[in-house]
Amino acid sequence: MFHDQKLAEENLAVINSLPEVQAGCIYDAEGKLFAALLKNEATEWMCPVAVEGWTTKFTDTKLCVVQAIIDNAEKQGTVYIHADFEAAYWRKIQFVGILFLVLMGVSILTFFLSAPLLKLISAPISKLVNAAKAISASHDYSLRAIKVNEDELGVLVDAFNDLIETVQTQNLAVLEAKNRYFLLYDDNPSMMISINALGNILSVNQTCADQLGLDSEDFKNHTIFDFIYTSDIPTMSAFIEQCLLNPTRVHKQEFRQISSQGQIA
Repeated sequence: MFHDQKLAEENLAVINSLPEVQAGCIYDAEGKLFAALLKNEATEWMCPVAVEGWTTKFTDTKLCVVQAIIDNAEKQGTVYIHADFEAAYWRKIQFVGILFLVLMGVSILTFFLSAPLLKLISAPISKLVNAAKAISASHDYSLRAIKVNEDELGVLVDAFNDLIETVQTQNLAVLEAKNRYFLLYDDNPSMMISINALGNILSVNQTCADQLGLDSEDFKNHTIFDFIYTSDIPTMSAFIEQCLLNPTRVHKQEFRQISSQGQIA
């Protein structure tokens, strides 16, 4: 407004604090170059002769700002600022690259530092899993998991071994009771025959096998009706039905039996 070129250049000096800005130009109302500030690194770059009709635009890494100077609704001139963000982009790329390298380094360092710790944790767990698989496959409850350390995993191994010992004790008790049952079953002086709902023979004791003159294995493919006198078969069928209808009661019935020699008893 007052044609003070020195004051205009002082106003443009503010761009010295903006590293991306390379140059600033002020044009008068007629569109002629009035004042300019070019940074040292941009000495080869010159202000455009005229910026009439130009608009602010961003191309690649370069920003061109065109702004009219308005006072009392009258255009007094135009400000043109040229900035190049290439260096800023490179700094950003370098920062991302450095950050990536740091993350990679930290990850590698963490891996090597945590590997012994992971092995310290995974080794007892692996031994425990192997012991569980071996016991499940062989049903040998005398096997035990190996305790490595006196820590929480060691407590887990102790609890697992205690559980397996309890199962082993229970299995031995069941086996002992089963052996006593079979001993009493075979040595019982009465004839004892186990059958299913269809009358198929499941097992017989030794007394029954001796009485009928057959081996225990000979009864596997027979039914109880094969050893019952023909006239007593309907009675036997009704007797089995009564047993199935009242399984908690003790049922008694007399039958005539046929031995392997055809004798009726």
